[in-house]
Amino acid sequence: MTILMLLPVYLRYLLGNGPKPLFRKNPFVLSGIVLAVVILSLISAACTPTPTPTAVLTTTTVELPTHAASASPSPNSPETPAIEGEASPTPPLLTQEIPSSEVKPTEDIPRDVSIQPPERDLYELARSLAIKSDEPINKVVNPEPVSYRKGHTDTFWVTDLDRIRTFTVKATLQWVSPHAYWYVEDGLRVDQRDLERSAGVFEEGIYPRVTTVFGTEWVPGVDNDPHLTILHARIPKVAGYYSSSDEYPVSVHEYSNQREMIYINIGVLRVGSILYLGVLAHELQHAIHWNHDPTEETWVNEGLSEVA
Repeated sequence: MTILMLLPVYLRYLLGNGPKPLFRKNPFVLSGIVLAVVILSLISAACTPTPTPTAVLTTTTVELPTHAASASPSPNSPETPAIEGEASPTPPLLTQEIPSSEVKPTEDIPRDVSIQPPERDLYELARSLAIKSDEPINKVVNPEPVSYRKGHTDTFWVTDLDRIRTFTVKATLQWVSPHAYWYVEDGLRVDQRDLERSAGVFEEGIYPRVTTVFGTEWVPGVDNDPHLTILHARIPKVAGYYSSSDEYPVSVHEYSNQREMIYINIGVLRVGSILYLGVLAHELQHAIHWNHDPTEETWVNEGLSEVA
């Protein structure tokens, strides 16, 4: 700014039209003064700090809810109408500094991996949720031992595993062996000699070998009878099956046949064939496995039945 004020004076001096300053006789004096003023102006500009923009801090106010919300109506509720133009008071912010010495790293919670959840107890579940009784459920349905002879008839629940439905089958006891009852669905024809030969192979080969390796089924079982029931019937989509539901009273499983039982589909299996005998051994292992470990993983159970 000073340079701009002195510049006209200097020009008039050089042109001879301006006032006669004291230093006209020596133009170098004026040039030195101007140069000094320029240098001083530059030094002054360099020493003046450049203003930096100030960051604007945005403060977010968090309103803490009260513990008794119903006792503290909001400003816009009918009890305390808001006044136009009047600002609502901001509740104070609660802050607390935690000394760094008190901050501790998270410690691992010790866990006892040996603790396992209890296994499913269907008797207890049925007693407490379905029957709602304080009395325990009797696991054996026949107080006295029972035994059936050839010609005895029964009605059984059978499961259609394809359509997931249950239906009834009437069957007649065609043969009795030391460890099994051999039933055939009424209306189906099975060669009696094949049935008796199959019973012989079961008693002399399959049963002793499988029980030696895996143990025995529940004997005398839920029906208080040492015999397995082997039902030959028309069963959709399967060669045969075993159902653990039959090991329980009907108070626990509505569709239980209340006996240790194996189902064979003679619609696809010929009685006495190698495949038929293999299915008998497979399903026998399932009955044995339930007696020793009713909550076993399915893949383990099926694998052992393949071994059998």
